[in-house]
Amino acid sequence: MKAVVKVLDARSQQGRCPRWHQQSGSLFWLDVAGQSLNTWQAEYDRTQTLLLPEPSGCFSFSS
Repeated sequence: MKAVVKVLDARSQQGRCPRWHQQSGSLFWLDVAGQSLNTWQAEYDRTQTLLLPEPSGCFSFSS
């Protein structure tokens, strides 16, 4: 069994839809109540937030 390790305190109001993007080594998630799409880049331990014009319930990666 693998241990769970906290890597980030995101402080999202309503975090949903976490997705790992293998090519960029980044974790993406939505903050529905905060109306944002967020990313954490593991290699640099850096987060970014993109504010959305309205609440969103899902997202996907395109190829």
